[in-house]
Amino acid sequence: MLLALPYPTMSFLPFYVAEDVGFFSRNGVAVHCLHVRETKETKVRLALAGHLSFFTSINTAVEALLRGWGEVKALCANTVTLNFCMVQPNIRDLQDLKGKTVMVGGGASNDQILYLCTKWGWEPGKDINILRGSALDRVRAFRDPSISAIIAREEYTYWALKAGFRLIRYPEDYMRWHGDGLCTSARFVQEKPDLVYRTVKAVLQATNHTNKNREAAVAVAAKRIKDLSREEIEGNYEIVQSQGGYN
Repeated sequence: MLLALPYPTMSFLPFYVAEDVGFFSRNGVAVHCLHVRETKETKVRLALAGHLSFFTSINTAVEALLRGWGEVKALCANTVTLNFCMVQPNIRDLQDLKGKTVMVGGGASNDQILYLCTKWGWEPGKDINILRGSALDRVRAFRDPSISAIIAREEYTYWALKAGFRLIRYPEDYMRWHGDGLCTSARFVQEKPDLVYRTVKAVLQATNHTNKNREAAVAVAAKRIKDLSREEIEGNYEIVQSQGGYN
């Protein structure tokens, strides 16, 4: 079975651990993590057609339902994001972003800035400048003084703090974002419930293992995520652990 991931990142470390350390095989499932550089809609439709067994993330599942791409299910999350974004020191709160430039990705971060625009009646491109960038673009953005904020996963905190940025919480106290989760089609759940259950169980076990076994987890990350140095991998891991670990 294939699990489609968009690109190598520390956010997906529990999935890599589940495969490489053997949690999938111990639970009697053969799952292979595959990086698929297709649109979210294409990945969802491949899952609906049975060409992919699983995909990420929870944001993609939500968008699929809202846009009517098909019936999908979010099964579990790997991370819980507590902060809305990372900002330059001169930004006091989220409303200070009006008239500024913010960089986002193509998933949850894009939804979050559009939520903020809706909340306060801002017109994208007029009241706020939204730049879309890849994972590497957002790392580089912390060195660009023209960009006031970056909305991204918690792992980016590593580069944010090194660049002197600070974290700003969500606009409402109750808000959290469950991300990087395991998703599949509703039909797959109906047809193969035991197999889906065992896959979720393997991911949960791998998530706990990732939190409790730093050196083993870092070794898997170094093998899987070639864009990051050992120092960056270890720094990202410590950031995630300081904020509650993979969850």
